[in-house]
Amino acid sequence: MSKSDTLIKLCELKKVFDGDVYSDVSIDRRGITDQIGKFYVVTKATPESTLADVVFNCNILGMMNMVRGELKEEKIVGFYKNINEAMEVGREELRKGKQ
Repeated sequence: MSKSDTLIKLCELKKVFDGDVYSDVSIDRRGITDQIGKFYVVTKATPESTLADVVFNCNILGMMNMVRGELKEEKIVGFYKNINEAMEVGREELRKGKQ
């Protein structure tokens, strides 16, 4: 089983136990509330990229920090709530990156 298949299975299990994969509302140390919850980010691939490099989960507070750091807007392909859609787009990005 690949890492992406394992991640999908874990999310499916979480949904069974929690009732909703995306119900992770949080408040950070500064008191900022995140009601958006977890989502998946897909970035452009390079020839050396793996699926884990181009698809990752995040929340809005983490994304704010990433954009302030090394993740630039032009590298972002999209944001997804559904892991299966994110993985599909990520695999397509990997194919493009290998060309």
